[in-house]
Amino acid sequence: MGTLAELIGTINLEKGGKKGGESMYRLLRHSIILLTLGVYILTLGISVVVAQEPDDPGPPPQMAPPDLLLPDSGEPGAQLNAEPTPPPEAVYDVKITPAEDGDGFIVKWKTATPVKGWIEYGTSADNLDQAAYDIRGEEVVDIAHWVLVKDAQPDTEYFFVIMADDERYDNDGVPFQMRMPGLDKGEAATEPATEFGSIAEPSAEPTPEPEGILDMEATPAEGGDSFMVKWKTAMPVKGWIEYGTSADNLDQVAYDIRGEDVVDTTHWVMIEDVQPDAEYFFIVVADGKRHDNSGASFQMRMSALDKGEAVSKLVPESGSVSAQKLITATTSMPIPEQASSLSVPDLAQLEGSREDFIEHVVGPAQGEMRDSGVPASFSIGQSAHETGFNRFPPHGNFHGIKCPGPPPPARCENNWRAYDSPEEAFLDHGHWLTQNTRYANAFNFVDDPAQFAREVANAGYSEGDPVHYANVVIGYIDQYNLTQYDNQNTPFVGVFYANRDLTGRPVWVNQTQDLNFDWGTGSPNWRLPADNFSGRWKAKRQFSAGRYRFHSRTDDGVRLWVDGNLIINRWRDQAPTEWTGEIDLGAGYHWIRMEYYEHGGGAVAKLWWERVDEGGCLAESPHPYLNNYNNTWTLTNPDSNAASTKLHFSRVEVENNYDYVIIRDGNGVERQRFTGTHNDVWTVDVPGRVVKVQLVTDYSITRWGFCVDRITTGSSAGQPPAAPSNLRATAIDCTHIRLDWNDNSNNESGFRIYDGSTSVATAGANTTSYTVWGLAPNSYHCYHIYAFNDYGNSPWTDWACATTPSCGCGGLAESPHPYPNNYNNTWTLTNPDGNAGSTKLHFSRIEVENNYDYVIIRDGNGVERQRFTGTRNDVWTVDVPGR
Repeated sequence: MGTLAELIGTINLEKGGKKGGESMYRLLRHSIILLTLGVYILTLGISVVVAQEPDDPGPPPQMAPPDLLLPDSGEPGAQLNAEPTPPPEAVYDVKITPAEDGDGFIVKWKTATPVKGWIEYGTSADNLDQAAYDIRGEEVVDIAHWVLVKDAQPDTEYFFVIMADDERYDNDGVPFQMRMPGLDKGEAATEPATEFGSIAEPSAEPTPEPEGILDMEATPAEGGDSFMVKWKTAMPVKGWIEYGTSADNLDQVAYDIRGEDVVDTTHWVMIEDVQPDAEYFFIVVADGKRHDNSGASFQMRMSALDKGEAVSKLVPESGSVSAQKLITATTSMPIPEQASSLSVPDLAQLEGSREDFIEHVVGPAQGEMRDSGVPASFSIGQSAHETGFNRFPPHGNFHGIKCPGPPPPARCENNWRAYDSPEEAFLDHGHWLTQNTRYANAFNFVDDPAQFAREVANAGYSEGDPVHYANVVIGYIDQYNLTQYDNQNTPFVGVFYANRDLTGRPVWVNQTQDLNFDWGTGSPNWRLPADNFSGRWKAKRQFSAGRYRFHSRTDDGVRLWVDGNLIINRWRDQAPTEWTGEIDLGAGYHWIRMEYYEHGGGAVAKLWWERVDEGGCLAESPHPYLNNYNNTWTLTNPDSNAASTKLHFSRVEVENNYDYVIIRDGNGVERQRFTGTHNDVWTVDVPGRVVKVQLVTDYSITRWGFCVDRITTGSSAGQPPAAPSNLRATAIDCTHIRLDWNDNSNNESGFRIYDGSTSVATAGANTTSYTVWGLAPNSYHCYHIYAFNDYGNSPWTDWACATTPSCGCGGLAESPHPYPNNYNNTWTLTNPDGNAGSTKLHFSRIEVENNYDYVIIRDGNGVERQRFTGTRNDVWTVDVPGR
């Protein structure tokens, strides 16, 4: 038999993160493998076809789980055709339940150990051409599975086998059978689930089946203005609390503190901002099913405290809600020993006010904003929503980000990205949003945190209602005035399009400290064509009060706004041309926005500015300066008591890595040097009152030079960090280079990374590595970095260079790089081993848009066996039956 690997590019999916269990295509039986978008296969394997649905909005939405708390007694709704023969101990307690709406049935089963499982089924025993996965997702690994077969026809025979970790379990060599009741589609099925025996008995007695909802208790929080409800279920469910101050009007909802979409066996829900000495009524909702106290709401009276006064002790054990009163249904599923991927936090971790949480994360969020441009207000509001204002979330994960990447996580714990500090978590959040292009459009709104939140939600950050998700985050931004934390200098955040008019879907996001680009006849990134592309940059920068002249130099069109005021408008084809515009600015932070397009030929985009109302420069070079030039200017601080002095440059522009502006103290000792282009930059603190500025140039290529426009007394409170050392560059595959270095300081704010003269990224404090993504195959890159803090910059490291290899796949199979939109193709590979009972493929790399584009692996009959989305490196498929 053949093996298939299919690629389906699902564009414009309404909600991301959802998975479909059924194949979209029926393929002829022959030796094929459907490979997918952005995939390279290195090792021997199989065949490949690619497929994409032209107008398909994406995988079908994940169906809502059925009522999983059906009683397991009563008349059978289906029968197995014969007493099963026990295979090895693996699968047991198989039950079949007609779905309540009459158009499907549920297969439940257990295993002695956790496995990944699904059902293969069809209306003929000889053609099980469809697959259905666990309702919690196709990747679920557990000891209990329940699979919904949707859209089944009434009064129809269905045949199926159970797959457990790729092992097939059937009924003594033939599929099991299930006849749907003779109902009109949509008519309620009254037959409950019925046990049909075990395929194989376990080696030990299974865990006793507990009641449906249990171990419930309500606990006042120490702040005196909230209480927490904890409860468990026998199987993983999505749950929440509906509550109010009247039993007849439960008009408010509170979700699990980890987010409203959490599916787990243990839930803890914080009900905030309640009144002291007040009665509250609530019910538990599990997967949409209401659980109350024998028809009435549960009650909880808050202690008679002033709001905010501490509660000195927990509710006594007698205050717990009785589980027996809560039971309205039972389940046959055992609670796994490790039921939750997220451990329950100690109550002490949840204590403290929301203001304490905000204070805890402001610094990391502002560091993220300085690094990637993500508004600090948005990141704080989103982390509050994702954690329930928990300062110590499980795995140190403040934003609910799962594994894998991009970018690669530092480590994973139970499929969650795990962090050692809030600083690490927030920086990774910015990198994750940047490198997942589904969120690219959000970066057009770094100056509008509310719209940024809407764009992130609409791109599918949560599987819940995106409007609700965004409104919660925006509500926190407004309620706690989080925009006060957005006054930070940010990088220029660039959003790029594969056309000249900034329309459609962005294909790349990048951050850079300065706009000083000359791409020759190429483009900024392999995702963009060499001609006919466009980009929009935004940055927030601090200015002193005064009049400023902004300069652009572009090939081709350019538009420039400062605080929404259009001051340069040359949106036309042109050779590299400089334009200027002036504007008066007040002291404080201001938004700069530059738009650019490239039509054909060369590609240049540069921006700089200087203040023009302070009587010129205190010291300046010729404009442009000369070749083989070496001159020194001496400036003296007028403050006779100054212990140190620093200078402000309105602009530095010298040939990068060939010409230098060197800062020396009064004794001629070098304290700092600049190369390349810098705008609005201070020197480090230089000891004493005298500062010398030296310009040294080589024999070729001149630039504008420099202008010193301010001199002031420095601070003796700190020093710039020591320079990092031993920078190494290693190509880890055809589009990624990993940088490693030694951190020789304990006072840096971070590290700035440059590829030649282009700013690549800013790494956080105490980091010693960074992976550069999105490089072109077979391209040469040289990097150097420096450390920085509030007192200045360290010297540069030495250069470290690497070449990305070719992305060739040895002739087996590969997609276009990059693949086009609306792409659907299939490759077929055949195992040369004529006696092979199964075959598997090795992918050197898969990179497709996460939860929108897919690489699907099928066997020779077209039955889906596995699918990939997102980014994977060095990964094998499952064993696929046949050659």
